[in-house]
Amino acid sequence: MKSKAATLLLGVTLLLTDICSTAVFTFSDQGRKHPANQKSNFLPEKAQSQIENCQNGGVYNGIMCVCTDLFYGSLCESFIDRVPPVRAFNTSAQVQIKIDKEYSQNLSDPQTPEYKEFEQVFKKEMRLVYSNVPGYQDVEILDVCCSCAADRPTWAVLMGHKPGRLICIRSCRHRNCSNSIVTTYEVIAQVILKKHVNLSEEHKMIVGQVWTDMTKAVTDNCTGSLCISDISVMMSTEPPSMSEICQSLIPYGFREFFSPLLTPEGLYCLSYCEPLSSNYQNCNGGKCEIKKDIGPRCFCPNTDQYMYISGTCTGKILKSGLYGGICVLVIIIITGAFFLYKAKRSGHKIDSPEDNEETFVKRGISNPSSQLENREQFENKETGDL
Repeated sequence: MKSKAATLLLGVTLLLTDICSTAVFTFSDQGRKHPANQKSNFLPEKAQSQIENCQNGGVYNGIMCVCTDLFYGSLCESFIDRVPPVRAFNTSAQVQIKIDKEYSQNLSDPQTPEYKEFEQVFKKEMRLVYSNVPGYQDVEILDVCCSCAADRPTWAVLMGHKPGRLICIRSCRHRNCSNSIVTTYEVIAQVILKKHVNLSEEHKMIVGQVWTDMTKAVTDNCTGSLCISDISVMMSTEPPSMSEICQSLIPYGFREFFSPLLTPEGLYCLSYCEPLSSNYQNCNGGKCEIKKDIGPRCFCPNTDQYMYISGTCTGKILKSGLYGGICVLVIIIITGAFFLYKAKRSGHKIDSPEDNEETFVKRGISNPSSQLENREQFENKETGDL
């Protein structure tokens, strides 16, 4: 029995050893035998059968997806980590002024020669008026309407088409007008985006200078070809933050995973996969990609030979070593269980009659069976006498 159990244990141990050796050899040699697979595992797997389903504006040319400048990947599914820098940003203020000029309905139609002539003169004169505005670029006429002779013009804010845009609400638009027109326009100035610039402060400075220059123009009354008699209204809106500027440049599904960075070269919008980002996702040697609606995702290298305990490619474990260790542990557990089982059986072993006789002989009892019978008869006799 002992030899059979030992033989069985030896067979199981040899079988497990052979299986473990095969597994360890397979995993350790896999990368060396298949270098092409080793390279493809560094990047996310693509469904080659669906490569013609280009995403994000990519165009399939019969061979591959040709992506736009902001996307890459076999399906154009990944967004670049660094958007080209924004070097300047246009801020604006809206102004309404009254000009001493006879109104004509043609001045309200941008397609007429009369409007185009007025626009050309107006832009030229405003460039002179706003010569002190930092970064001044141009003015855009938003509306031209007549000025009622009876009362002061009333104005409203047009919501929806252009946030904060002012338009003229004229009860006298189709009545007789005075010899003056009211022009609503937007002053456009450029702020250079560089390190430590405060866009909000720059905007306030520009708006303040616009007001100062226009007040002076009203005081002087006439500026060349135009005579300005009044400032009706002036308004401005707060410029966007740096984060909002970045979000305006990046499509939905990706913009949530980008952060701004002001540098001497301009404003960069960096993904969380970019090391300079304030929310950098470190993949510890793996490849980081921004996935739509998911965010940064790490693709770890050499996954045919290693496994990782985290999604950021940390805790690298050699597969062959892991599986070999598991096999050794299984062998130890089986062997230990076998010897424990044998020890328990030996502790509960019941002596056979032959073993009992041997014990009596060793104690000097020549015929243990007859002596046992005589002892029983003697005990029975004493019991009967009683």
